[in-house]
Amino acid sequence: VVSPVVQALGWEVAFGLQIFPGGNSCGVPQPALVPTLDGGNALMAALPPPDFAVSGSTPTATALKQSYEVLLADPNVVAPTVILVTDGGVSAACGAPNTQSSLVDIVTEAHDAAVATW
Repeated sequence: VVSPVVQALGWEVAFGLQIFPGGNSCGVPQPALVPTLDGGNALMAALPPPDFAVSGSTPTATALKQSYEVLLADPNVVAPTVILVTDGGVSAACGAPNTQSSLVDIVTEAHDAAVATW
């Protein structure tokens, strides 16, 4: 899913990346892979291989908020956009703000801060 988009837009869009750790962890690594205009090479190198077994919790809301905050903090980002690609839903087991309603609130915050969210 990610590869065709990156290949098509890699020299026009500075792609960043936020990956959740494997296992049964709710953490979100710091920092996110900061967006760079390199043809998507850094992003593609950081992605797990296609046969990677996903497992564990999905701290979606935490990662989404962290991602748009990274974009807003970078003065070189012209059109901040977050595209969420996930293997599952929000893991309430990860605690606040990782609930479905909190995710909607975070997307609304991003929108209000002029971050396009897909």
